Amino acid sequence: MYIRSVFWISYVILIFAVIVFCCGLSRLGWGLIGVLFILLIFSRYFNLTNKNR
Repeated sequence: MYIRSVFWISYVILIFAVIVFCCGLSRLGWGLIGVLFILLIFSRYFNLTNKNR
């Protein structure tokens, strides 16, 4: 359930970042991509910590 919600949030952020890049606001787009990568890293870390318990 948690993994699926993170996947959908990252998917929406990715689409929004593409739209922002098309509008020419590259700085905001890079910021969104950075947030997306941070979310993915945290979700991976969360999955690993849950498996170790």
